[in-house]
Amino acid sequence: MSATIDPAPFVNFLGPEQTRVIYIEGRPHPIRILNISDPSTDYVADAATACIQIHRSRACPPDRGILIFLTGEDEIVRCCALINQLSRLRRVDNTTPNNSSDVLVNSSRNSESCAIRVFSLFASLPQNKQLTALSFAQPNCRKVIVGTNLAETSITIPGIRYVIDCGYAKVRYWDTQSGLESFRIQRISKSQAWQRAGRAGREAAGVCLRLYTDAEYKKMALHPQPELVRAPMAGVLLNLIAMNVKCPLQFPWLTSPKTASVEASLLLLQRLDAVEQDTASTGGGAEEATSKPYLNGTHELPKSSPRHSLSASDVQLTKPLRLTQLGSLMSAFPLDPRFSRVLVSSAHLGCFVEILSILSMLYVSPVFYVPTEKREEFSEIRQRFYHPDGDLISLLLVYRAYVTNSRVSDPKYRRVEAPVSRTESNQFWCRAHFLNRGRLNTAVKVRAQLKQIARGCGLTGFRSCGANLNLVSQAFLQSGFRDQVALLADPALLSSSGTQVVQKLGQSRRSVYTLVGSTRSVADRFFIIHPESQLYTASLSDAPPAALLFIETVTQSVMGNEKLTEEKVDSHALTYMRHVSTIQWGSQLESNDRSEFFNWLTNLVTVTKNNPVNRQKRSYFSSSFADGKRVKRRCPLHSYFAAPTTPTNTDADHSTTLSNHICETTPSNTDADHLTASFNHVNETLPTVSQTGLSKKKLKRLAARRKRKRLLAATMHS
Repeated sequence: MSATIDPAPFVNFLGPEQTRVIYIEGRPHPIRILNISDPSTDYVADAATACIQIHRSRACPPDRGILIFLTGEDEIVRCCALINQLSRLRRVDNTTPNNSSDVLVNSSRNSESCAIRVFSLFASLPQNKQLTALSFAQPNCRKVIVGTNLAETSITIPGIRYVIDCGYAKVRYWDTQSGLESFRIQRISKSQAWQRAGRAGREAAGVCLRLYTDAEYKKMALHPQPELVRAPMAGVLLNLIAMNVKCPLQFPWLTSPKTASVEASLLLLQRLDAVEQDTASTGGGAEEATSKPYLNGTHELPKSSPRHSLSASDVQLTKPLRLTQLGSLMSAFPLDPRFSRVLVSSAHLGCFVEILSILSMLYVSPVFYVPTEKREEFSEIRQRFYHPDGDLISLLLVYRAYVTNSRVSDPKYRRVEAPVSRTESNQFWCRAHFLNRGRLNTAVKVRAQLKQIARGCGLTGFRSCGANLNLVSQAFLQSGFRDQVALLADPALLSSSGTQVVQKLGQSRRSVYTLVGSTRSVADRFFIIHPESQLYTASLSDAPPAALLFIETVTQSVMGNEKLTEEKVDSHALTYMRHVSTIQWGSQLESNDRSEFFNWLTNLVTVTKNNPVNRQKRSYFSSSFADGKRVKRRCPLHSYFAAPTTPTNTDADHSTTLSNHICETTPSNTDADHLTASFNHVNETLPTVSQTGLSKKKLKRLAARRKRKRLLAATMHS
């Protein structure tokens, strides 16, 4: 089994008498472990220095590669720059860097005898660059790969003989009190440390240099904390309740989550109007309720499965729960419940086309990859996708520009005599705009899949908001992200230490935000716009945005190089807001009409239930989007939601204002579906089966043929 799997939870869950653990170890080559004597104050610089020391060692042939583990892209870029700088400095003046030890001098050799090639490896890196880093092999040249924990277990890198482990990893956490999901940098476990060291002994004997002391290693946990314990559970609980698990608090978990996490997730689902109390409590049959008592709330936990004790405040949540009509519709989408709620609300508000594209882009984010040496050039390219409303609309502009360029560069949509030039090719366009083509292709597939699920659930009549983009932020604010709003804080509330921290980071006291409804002091919890945001420059101006809506956060410690732990995250924590959008806090809350939305939802259910044609069972494809695989499963709302026979609107965007923000050469119709706007009512004009005598399959083929002809004619005309 894998070195990071803890067999104890399986034994405790199944029972020690019925479970036996068998360890089947491989045959690794011998690995030499080296620890530093003093704690590291800057492990990024120490990793670069150690890499140069190994590279200059006489006992290290050039065919032995080096693998460095760091926490994120920022540290990887910095480490690669330091390695290249130190290697060039050594070759120029033959002197020792200030932060290097005497080992570098004593073990140095002629710098001309061996070259060095440094590669980065992280999740957002384009696939072609990842393959180049893995497959690189050149005589008399050493390969150095600086990566995240992606290289820990996912892949095998040939030629690696040395591993440099920083001892940290970036982990996702969910704060049950504030409801914020953030990423923290924390210590790895002992099993992860051995997993990283094992990468040096895959092909031959290797060496692992750990940038932490032996005492620090002994303080590490034996195994990493399961993601179920530290991640939000709203999506898991929504699926459990959809599977007729009425009491999630009493569900026999393999690893028991924290009671506070389950409570906060259930309260979030109630706030999203996805669950309600089941007064009937029909369980699913007497036999099923007897074999699975947690379905009706009478489950007595076995001794082999310890549980957290419930307090008196949990009485409301221990009652049987069931999905509402809205919750059943949300469970059909393989998305976070917040995003599913936003998607359903967008169909009511009339911005479904825009929200569908934005959610697809958020799923594959980040879509930009900018090398360090091209930061200035990217700042100019980035202005083509700028929008004053924020990052969500900018993602929409990127998607529209990509789809439009894909249509234009496709030979089947162009004149036969006009060849496709290199400047119009999709791949060259993505490279010129620093976009990850693979992620954008995935976004197109995600959008098509979500659209197919929506049709199967009855959310037809896909409408566009056009130039009224305020509906986009309104859909996010009024439905799923009302608790993720930050208001501009009063600079007078900042403490002296907090002011020094903010100024040290290059921020202004006027650009600090506080979370709406937060009980923490502004001096202890800072909210600042992420530097990669489109609104970062506006936050540094004299008039920063007053109210912001954000999708996710990244938490960092402001106490030097101190790393965040679960106990220290509330003390002097700096939080960066990502995917930020400006909102009108007061007016948008006043326009929130919940009764109108639920009346619309009730009418949708009534119409689809009374239509005998829509009572047929419908299926849709869903599961993970990343690997491109599609698993067929039955739609849980086939008896309530189905597509009406006649569409009420078109899936097209009639906005020409946004296209001016993309680039001068981009056509005004930037949405993918807008190219078919001239014939989107073709299904309404087609004759019925009784009028023509043709089968439904032939009618669909005829409609598709007419669409292709009209699309070709419209493209040639434009």
